[in-house]
Amino acid sequence: MIVVAPAQARIPLTTAGARPARPDYVRRSRPCTLDGIVHQITTPALIFDPDNDFAFKGEPMRLHQALTSPNTIISLAEPEGLGEHCSYGGRATLHQHMFDWLDRTLSLA
Repeated sequence: MIVVAPAQARIPLTTAGARPARPDYVRRSRPCTLDGIVHQITTPALIFDPDNDFAFKGEPMRLHQALTSPNTIISLAEPEGLGEHCSYGGRATLHQHMFDWLDRTLSLA
């Protein structure tokens, strides 16, 4: 199963209907998948894979392997402050990865 964060993930967990606890968030995320539709993605994709992602461990690599469109996976290392879910400890570095990928990807267009 390939998991995609639900739209509610952008909303604080308490307003998304989940108790403010990791297990409840993960449980409520399970129905959000790309199973059966991942082949429809045709745009280039940037995928981040944090070392210690509590919610979606292993899912970034599954998505990377399932995509048939051009995609890049970047491992996010704990020693750089990037290893947690959403890489809160290293946002500047995370953003640099994003902008570098956008520069490379958009220059090909």
